[in-house]
Amino acid sequence: MTKFEPLEAGFTRLRATQHRPYAPLPAALMTPARLRMSGRSLARSMALSDSVILFATSLVLAGLAVGGQGVTLNRLALIPLLLAPLMAGFTMRAFRTYAFETPTAPWLGLGRIGAALLVGAGMAWAPWIWFGRTVLAPLAPWVLLNFLILASTYLWRSRKVARARRDKLLNPNVVIVGATSTAQHLIEKARASDTINVLGVFEPRRRRAPSAIDGAPVLGDIDALLQSDILPYVDRVIIALPSEATGRVAALVERLKILPHPLTLYVDAKTKTDQEAFSQLAVTPLDLHGIPLAETEGAIVKRGLDVVLASIALVLLGPVMALIALRIKFDSHGPIFFRQKRFGFNNEVITVLKFRTMRIEVCDAFAHRQVSSDDPRVTRFGRFLRRTSLDELPQLINVLRGDMSLVGPRPHAVTMHSSGQETARMTKQYAWRHRVKPGITGWAQINGSRGPVETEAAVRRRVELDLAYIRRQSLALDLYILVMTVPRLLGDRQAIR
Repeated sequence: MTKFEPLEAGFTRLRATQHRPYAPLPAALMTPARLRMSGRSLARSMALSDSVILFATSLVLAGLAVGGQGVTLNRLALIPLLLAPLMAGFTMRAFRTYAFETPTAPWLGLGRIGAALLVGAGMAWAPWIWFGRTVLAPLAPWVLLNFLILASTYLWRSRKVARARRDKLLNPNVVIVGATSTAQHLIEKARASDTINVLGVFEPRRRRAPSAIDGAPVLGDIDALLQSDILPYVDRVIIALPSEATGRVAALVERLKILPHPLTLYVDAKTKTDQEAFSQLAVTPLDLHGIPLAETEGAIVKRGLDVVLASIALVLLGPVMALIALRIKFDSHGPIFFRQKRFGFNNEVITVLKFRTMRIEVCDAFAHRQVSSDDPRVTRFGRFLRRTSLDELPQLINVLRGDMSLVGPRPHAVTMHSSGQETARMTKQYAWRHRVKPGITGWAQINGSRGPVETEAAVRRRVELDLAYIRRQSLALDLYILVMTVPRLLGDRQAIR
């Protein structure tokens, strides 16, 4: 029995929608990409937290030394004491303490921690000891204290990582394009290494393809992939064709570049470097098209900023939101919140919250008709909410849930139409907006592209501004957009809301 057969036995069919036909998916892997963990980002976050611990223990020992509270230490020893965290941080990485690509025995991980601390401390203290400038007194307490703390955190993390690995939350989900011998070789390596989850194969010439390749199901042709329910759970699309098929590869890239997912070419060279090429797929693969994904550290900082600022905003604006909710109830009958299905990260469909601004009997959850000036569907109080953008405040809850960010491309309704056409079909780059989480505000909004996008030119300008933000995304840019949102919003009297 192959590794994929139990998954095939557990295949379920997702509910079909108007624009997304049936697509089978292993139930165990039905976790959106934004909720799964990257081994790379997990390792870096752990390294950051360990660095904080190392510096904290050094400061504690330094404080005891300066205050004379039980540690007999020459003050010159403070210099190696403060250098030790830097040296140990380097040796912790060198000893592969944060390697999560494959399972590691607990005793081996603890040994790596101990060795890294000893070598790092030795590098910090050795020059001073050589010149007779200090004593060994702080060396043992520093190593022992940090080993006890880091060993405890390591054992706790190991259980978490083992659970995530068991649930396949650490492996990237991929689909393969091309039912070829190259695809079969890739699937064999994925099964042997257990570092990549292959959800299935799509073959442009479907009639020539088998029903499965080495246990991985063939799910359809390219049209089936482009409309599949599987997309929100996919991290990467891999083209697996022979290296000489350059024409077919170019044609596939042209068709697939409308997806928000990174697109990678895997060439089975059957050489010594082939294993390196496979390993790269699970770490930092080279994208064939589109815009780069956010750097790991930047994504962690961005999420931290979202949680902190959204929490503060909800506390400060809570009374205002309560008053708005009461006024909505008095203004017209119906629910306080308007819920709409919109595209989120990686084409995931999310439910976005807003204060209701329209009469309940004419609310347009599918955005077939965008709001116009003096729209009769909007209530009297709703016009005030839309003009001031106060109707967007409930999206702070979406930010805390992780569906959205404070800054990013505005989420559009799944079936939104502009000039009688589906908005998402007006430009091939439209789906690239979904390479990051949508935001409450964004670069487009502070540059005049607010409200409805009724024409193809307006859609293209919105997309261009959103992609410009994604290419330049940084903490400084996010803070600038947040600071500029209110004055730009209040100074914009022309945008229809």
